[in-house]
Amino acid sequence: MLRRRVCALVKWIAEGFERGYYRPVISDIVAAEIAAAPAEVVEKYTELLEFDPEFINVTAEAQELADLYVERGIPQARTTPPMRFISLWPL
Repeated sequence: MLRRRVCALVKWIAEGFERGYYRPVISDIVAAEIAAAPAEVVEKYTELLEFDPEFINVTAEAQELADLYVERGIPQARTTPPMRFISLWPL
């Protein structure tokens, strides 16, 4: 059940990128660590690059956003540290 929900969420996000509703924002941490990721993760990361992502450095503001995600119970923020630096903002 959880896997199905995650797949639906990923599909929804991808559609948002394709339609131009969202733009990926990738932190310097994720960009630096991607080389050590499994091949399927690198492949998905490469796909994200097609959507003209914005690259950001982790700042105090980004850390505040990550902390807010944790406070609001967004699971990825609690369970997957790199996800603490990934967010969606409407364009």
